[in-house]
Amino acid sequence: MDLVRKLLLAIEASERPLDSTLIRIVGYTTNDINDHVRLLQEAGLVDGISSYSIEHRLKWIELRLTWTGHDFIDAARSEQVWMEAARMLRKQVGTSAFEVWKSVLSYVARERLGVEDAPAQQVAQQPRSAPATGFLRLTPSEQTSPIS
Repeated sequence: MDLVRKLLLAIEASERPLDSTLIRIVGYTTNDINDHVRLLQEAGLVDGISSYSIEHRLKWIELRLTWTGHDFIDAARSEQVWMEAARMLRKQVGTSAFEVWKSVLSYVARERLGVEDAPAQQVAQQPRSAPATGFLRLTPSEQTSPIS
């Protein structure tokens, strides 16, 4: 998820729609970046046009954040909030789905702002054992009541 955050910050920082071949992030290859841009587009966080480079490698042009992408990066912008959410998730479940990240980031931000949200606090504070897949296991009542 660190690469997801770094990509969204890089795309947001661009003054105009971006070409994925121009994005350089230390520790990640161009293929890592392009694969994650594809995932970001599938998740609805970025919008762009897939294309192929001269070397016949997938790339993305006209990259920009969607409304959902802006919302996510607004929640994930603070390094302290990001690290706290990562610690909470590692402690509780190990790895987790994107929707869980969004919920935990929102919870941490609300907690820092002193905004009360009882259902989110109850879910975030409940210790859970992670199933073999590493995703958060919800009770039937939690599955029907979304966390904002």
